[in-house]
Amino acid sequence: LFLDKPEKSDHSLAGGLNLLKKIDPGFAHPGNL
Repeated sequence: LFLDKPEKSDHSLAGGLNLLKKIDPGFAHPGNL
């Protein structure tokens, strides 16, 4: 699933959002939270 090397925070909510931003920036937009 990871496109790059997993970061320390990838298991957390913030890490998940960062991963979504890499895949689809619009989906992880702060306004959608």
